[in-house]
This record gives sequence, structure tokens and C-alpha cells, in this order.
Amino acid sequence: MLNSIWIELHQEMPRHPKTLALAQALKVSRREAVGILVDLWTWGLSCADEDGRLKSIGDEGIALALDWPSKKAGDLAQAFVQCGWLDRLDDGTYRLHDWPDYTSKLSEKRKDAERKRQARKHGQSKEKQTKTPDVSERCPPNVRGQSADNPRNVRTMSRAESRNPRAGITSTSTKPNQDKLSDNNTPSSPTVEDTGHDAGAGTDFGCICQAFEAKINPMPSAKDGSVLSELYRDYPVQRILDAIDEAARCQGRSAPYVRSVLQNEDRKAKAPPNTGPDLTDPNRYKNFGK
Repeated sequence: MLNSIWIELHQEMPRHPKTLALAQALKVSRREAVGILVDLWTWGLSCADEDGRLKSIGDEGIALALDWPSKKAGDLAQAFVQCGWLDRLDDGTYRLHDWPDYTSKLSEKRKDAERKRQARKHGQSKEKQTKTPDVSERCPPNVRGQSADNPRNVRTMSRAESRNPRAGITSTSTKPNQDKLSDNNTPSSPTVEDTGHDAGAGTDFGCICQAFEAKINPMPSAKDGSVLSELYRDYPVQRILDAIDEAARCQGRSAPYVRSVLQNEDRKAKAPPNTGPDLTDPNRYKNFGK
């Protein structure tokens, strides 16, 4: 485990609205949805590039990697896309959503390991050509924890470390990446059982969640997740998106505020027109001549 590759898993992810939406779209429990996502990400460490692209891997490949029935491969990929966990690209391939946010430190370490490998290769070549005693001064061996750009005063790897092909890539002491707030970095939301059976599933609900996080609050609370699910059940999607825009304009910071905007619109639609007295009524003026 010392040199194993790892990925960030935020505490809020298991009950994030997008996780609940995936569980409902796939008709599985919340815990099963969490396991499927973890399986997807750990597989992506080996198969995805730095941007999260799954090159040459289609629906059936994703289903096979996640032990999902091949006959339902299209439904699985579609659910990932609808709920915001995968992006479908123009060429038909897929990309893990916001992948660099979770693997930026891993990418940096892989690049650093490649620099060390090239420096080591260059050093061995120079040593064969010149056989000078100070070749290690210019071209350092692979060193844990330091870049090849700083070759002085470093510790040479042990034989056991040099035999490990992943040496220098990762370390268990590395702290999780906190440089950028991601979609998963949100407070807990209610479980699938707490939200309605029909609420919060599909592309539209994913759009609502993304709009809310982008314009209202990037860290929605459990109550926010529950209210958004209720609104999705009771209102057209476009009305909810318009209400989110209006709430953002008024500096609202919660889903109940969005709900208040919709309720105010409902009250205005039901209220009778505000009309004045009928000035054409003859009886209104019958006493004026007395």
C-alpha cells in the first residue's frame, strides 16, 4: 500500500444529489450507486488520460469494467451522463467529469517520475560516453520526493525501491487536493429513500443541480437536496431554472429561497386583477345633482 495509486473520495459524495439521482436512474440502492462510482473512478486511474477521457472505450467496455449486464450497457452509460458523472464527447467517447480536480496531484507525480526516468536514462548514456566521476552530479538517479530539476543533496533510492516501477509516483503522506472545489465537495443530502421515488432522476434533475451549485450555493445542504427533489417533482424544469436565476439575482443562497420564488409566482398567477370602481355605472352619479 506504500506506493499504491489513490484517488480523492470526499465525505459528502455518498449522499450528493447526483449520487442519489444515479441510484434512482439505475434502480439500485444508494450504497450500490456509491460502489459503482468508486469502481468507475479506480478503473479510470488505469484507463483514463489526464483529462479523464476513456479513449476507444464505449458503452459495452464501461459495462464490462463495472460488471454491469452487457445488454444494459447503454442504460448504464446514459445514466452516468444524465446524472453528471460522465461527459459524452462529440466523437462518441466518454470523459470522466471534472477528472483533473481529483487526480491533479497524481498527474504531477507521474510527470515528475517521467522526468526522473529521462534524467536517469540520460545520465547512464553520458556515463558510458565520458566515464567522468561527476556524472551523477549532473544527471541524478531516481530520487523519492524530489524533482530531477534539483539534483543536489538528494537521497538515492534503495535497491528495493528501484525495483518498484511505481516508486516516486505516489505517497501515502500526500494530502488530498484542496485547490479546487468540485461537484462532490458538498454537504450531505437525503438518502434515496427520503426523496420521492420519482424525484431527482434523469438529465433534467442533473441540470437543476448543476445550475443551483453554479449560481446559488456550491455546497448545497441536505435540506437543499430534498427541496430540489420536491421542486423537480412539482414544477416544470424550465420554471425551476428561471427561479434559480431570479434567486441568484436577489442573492438568495438556498433551495427554500428558490421555492419561495416559485410560490410567489403561483400566488400572482391566481390573484384576480386589481380593478378600480366602475366609473360607467349611472347609479354612481345619481346623488350628485341633489
